[in-house]
Amino acid sequence: MRCKLPLTMAVITVRRSSPNMHGSGGKGWATFSCSRDSGKLLSWELRRIVGEIAGHTMTNRRISSYVDRIDRIDMEDQMREPEMVDRRVFIVASAIEERRKDITDWINRHIGGAVVFTATDGSDALFKIRNTPPAVLITDFDLPRISGRDVVQTLLRDQSFPDISIIIISELLDEEHFVDEVVTQRVQFFFRHTDELEFSRCLAHALNRIENKSKAEYRLHFLSNGEVLFREGDHAESVFILRRGLMEAVKGSADGGVVLGKVSTGEFVGEMAHINKDNRSATVVALEDCELIEIPMGTLDFVLFSKPAWASALIKTLSKRLKNVNHALVNQRAGSDEDE
Repeated sequence: MRCKLPLTMAVITVRRSSPNMHGSGGKGWATFSCSRDSGKLLSWELRRIVGEIAGHTMTNRRISSYVDRIDRIDMEDQMREPEMVDRRVFIVASAIEERRKDITDWINRHIGGAVVFTATDGSDALFKIRNTPPAVLITDFDLPRISGRDVVQTLLRDQSFPDISIIIISELLDEEHFVDEVVTQRVQFFFRHTDELEFSRCLAHALNRIENKSKAEYRLHFLSNGEVLFREGDHAESVFILRRGLMEAVKGSADGGVVLGKVSTGEFVGEMAHINKDNRSATVVALEDCELIEIPMGTLDFVLFSKPAWASALIKTLSKRLKNVNHALVNQRAGSDEDE
C-alpha cells in the first residue's frame, strides 16, 4: 500500500513478503522510501513512526494501524510547515536531574511540538549534538567529564553547526566568556535558574536568531509573555500570522493606551501597514507565549497567492476588524443619544 503526504512529498511504501498475506494473522515486513521536495524535511512525528516500523516484523493488522496513524498526521494544515517543525529540537545538558526535568518541562510548556533530548555530562552532550543537531543547546557551565564551557567552545570552532543557538546556565561569573558570541546573540547566559519567564525569553531570542538567518519566504517569530511585537509608529517590514497564543493591540503607550482588541490564533497582525503602505498604527503586545509566522512585505503577495488558506485568513481578519469598528461606532452613537 502507498500513502502520499503532500507537504513533505514523502512516499511510504509497505511491501509484504508474500502476495497471499491478506489475513490479519499473516507475517510481513515493511520498507520505506522517502523523498524530500526542495530540501524540506519530514516531520519528527513521521520520522518516529517510520523508525518504529522499519526493520520490524508485524502482522498485517499492525501494519495497517501504523498506516492509519500516518494518515492522521495533519500534513495538510498549512500553518504547520515541515521546516518549521524540524527546528524545534533541543538538547538539555546538566548533571542535576531536577534541573533537566525543569528545563524540559519549561520548553514543552512554552514551545509547541518541541523534541527534547537530555545529557548528563559533556561527552554525552557532544555525542547527541553530532547525531541529532539541535536548534538550541541548553547547558550548565560546569559539567562532568567535559565541561559545558568546553562543549560550547567545541561547537563554536566546528563549522558544521553554525546555526545552533546556545543558552549557558551559570552562576554569576568572575570574568566574561564568549563576548563576541553574546553580542551576536548566538550565546546567552541564564543566571536565574528558577525564573521560568526569564528562561522563556532566552528561548524566544535563541529561536528568533535562527529564524532571522533563514532566507525563506517566511519564518517563525517567537515572543514570551509581555514582550512587544512592534510599537506604534515603527517602520513596517513584515506582516505576521499568529500561529499560537494571544496578543493585544493598543493605541498609545502599551501601559496606559486604549485597547483596540485582542488578536487570536489564525489572525493576521500588522496587515494594515502593508495595505496602507504606512508605519505601524498600533502597539501589539503578547499576552502569553506566542508563535507567529513572519512574512516579509516584499514576499507577502506571492505567499498569499500560493497559499489560499492564508489569503482566507487575511480576509477573515479584515472582516473581524471591520465588525469591531462598526460595533464601537454603534456603541458610541448609543451613548451620545443617551447623553442628549
